Amino acid sequence: MYNRFYRHPSLNHNPKSDSILLFDAKDKSTMTRPKDVSSKWSKSTVAVANSSVYGVVTVYDNSFGAKEVLTESAKSVRKMIPKVSGSWDSHSHCEWCGQKLDYVAVIVGLDRNNDATVHHIGCDCVGKIFGIRWYGYRNASNAKKALMDAAKKRRRAVEYPIKYVKELAWLDAVPEFLLVKNSFLVDMKKIMRSGERAVSKKMENYLASIMKRKEYDPKNFATAKQEIDKVLDKLRGILHMVEEVDNEDMRRNSWSAYNFVKSITESYSQWHRALTPKQMEALNRVYVKYRDARLKKTTNQMKGDVNAIPW
Repeated sequence: MYNRFYRHPSLNHNPKSDSILLFDAKDKSTMTRPKDVSSKWSKSTVAVANSSVYGVVTVYDNSFGAKEVLTESAKSVRKMIPKVSGSWDSHSHCEWCGQKLDYVAVIVGLDRNNDATVHHIGCDCVGKIFGIRWYGYRNASNAKKALMDAAKKRRRAVEYPIKYVKELAWLDAVPEFLLVKNSFLVDMKKIMRSGERAVSKKMENYLASIMKRKEYDPKNFATAKQEIDKVLDKLRGILHMVEEVDNEDMRRNSWSAYNFVKSITESYSQWHRALTPKQMEALNRVYVKYRDARLKKTTNQMKGDVNAIPW
């Protein structure tokens, strides 16, 4: 049951803990402009909010009257920007909407001139700035994590294309028909460009090992394309045979092999992943069945050689 006097661990003030979340005066990519405005804000507040980029410095619990607001790391921020407008002391009401506060976020804004302003705001206003739903201490920890993750993602989006320029150049050079066969390569290309998640050392090592494989040697690209085209020609030939024999029945009747062959053909055409032994065995049976049915349907010729199968 909800207990107002229970203090979430993330909001129990500990002067030795590190609670800098987003603010970095040297890197504005870690900060954000307001995502929305509140109907409770005055026109002057809206103007102030939209004139700067913001980062969270710390969070404190004001339920019982906070005395010491800043952690040690937050104090280092104060030293970094000594010429800051506003007060670092605890507030009982939100500076922007005027609502009485129990749980307070201390944020710093930087305008175009890099002039800094500190503000003490509540959950609703935090949501308007950072685009998150933050209701009291019960999910304050999750809200802080969301802010940190968003900041890290923005930073990685800037750093990764520079850090992994060699890997990205290699991935760009790999033809699409080879790239899509390996979902790891597809994911790595996306991650290294967007920074949506961190690249671990294990991922780096695995990518380096893939880059050394013969199948990804540019000299072998043409041969690989020929093999893929060869398999596709076989699949399309079987599909055409099924269409010719079953005609209109192929989509209506479950006994028709049309949907089975069509599914494998479309999957291989998109992903170019090797057929499994069971798929090849099943396709061979389909080929023999429909080859003989076509011969019987069109002429009175003898059945063809049973061994003349695609795989």
